[in-house]
Amino acid sequence: MIHLFDNTFLQLDKYIDTFNYRVVISEKYGTDDLKNTSVYPKTLKTGKTWIEALGNITFSNFIRDLYDIKEEKIVIFADEENFSKIIVSWLKSTTNMDKDSFETFADCYGHKMQVYSNPCDSLISRIKSLWDTAEAYDFSDLNFSPSIEFMLATAFYDRNFSKKEKLKKLFAHFIKRTYEGYILEVRRHIDTYILDSDAQRILGGHSKTIRNYLELDKMSVYKSPYFKNVSNKPYSESYQPGKNSKLDLSLLGDENIKNLCNVTEEFAISIMGFSYPAGLSGVSNVNFSNVPFAKMMTDAGIWPAWMSEETKALIIKDLINAGHVPNPSHTFKYMDSVKKGILSEEDYNTVLDDNLKEKIAMIYIPFDLGQQILFVFLPYIKSLAQEGMREKLFKFTLK
Repeated sequence: MIHLFDNTFLQLDKYIDTFNYRVVISEKYGTDDLKNTSVYPKTLKTGKTWIEALGNITFSNFIRDLYDIKEEKIVIFADEENFSKIIVSWLKSTTNMDKDSFETFADCYGHKMQVYSNPCDSLISRIKSLWDTAEAYDFSDLNFSPSIEFMLATAFYDRNFSKKEKLKKLFAHFIKRTYEGYILEVRRHIDTYILDSDAQRILGGHSKTIRNYLELDKMSVYKSPYFKNVSNKPYSESYQPGKNSKLDLSLLGDENIKNLCNVTEEFAISIMGFSYPAGLSGVSNVNFSNVPFAKMMTDAGIWPAWMSEETKALIIKDLINAGHVPNPSHTFKYMDSVKKGILSEEDYNTVLDDNLKEKIAMIYIPFDLGQQILFVFLPYIKSLAQEGMREKLFKFTLK
């Protein structure tokens, strides 16, 4: 899947589904039954060819029609011919890529599909062959939100680019998702170990049962409207962030946020070892020689079962004082921006700086978005920025 703009995505036709609003341009799947809106109400357009699905309209009109549709998410399912036509014209129209840089991007997509066990060599060859003849269109009048791949490349090149406010909102969304995922992961551990006496002591009580453990003092931080139980979801999704999540941080008041974060950190450190939000921070490159007893932690940063809470607290203090991990109070340092739904100017610059300081990882961008974005491309453009290769970096910026 490739993100085009706003809530519009492009996907090969063989992955067609009935969950999303969709446009289907596919010789194999663009069948008449999909046109029955009483059976498939989320099908917007469908046909075996471009003309059959969309009529005699240009690519520019097609994009503008999609831009005007404000559905939750739209996926264009297209066969190789139309997939190639769409992605090449879109990227040639909206980015500064030339043929060489576009082939790099195409190779990254081919790599992604290969490692996801869905090789598409013929598609990549077709995509590359269209660059020279593809027509470019002017979409500068549309106030769309581009994909993170090219917004980030542009921000690394020029922080004050025209879509900066959209990137600030997107980063706030990403960080909110990361925070919620972390808090929910800790809650999953609480629910799993809730009958353990040590776990109950951490939560401010003892001798509670499955029927009344919510009466533990610190369990009061999980309450409506920002925390709710959800039903009819697979177990693998029930503790995941998202629009149907148990948790919505934007609904918390300041005092509730403080209490929820404190309980999350306390339980995480006591039970889970160092488990900071994925993509934010953690234990890395630790020189245990000057941190007494820390080497007793496992490689994954998990405490041995026999270690007391007092010993853990001493090790945590030593690790923080030695500068190996950030102070736990900084774990949720962007919470104000998360609640507002947009990064402040200071937070925006810090997020970009932190990414450019990072040796390998991409931080503040949830790894679980790998299905929807071309994640492997992000470290490449970050490396171009880190190494001062501005001419190459410019090729991946937005027009």
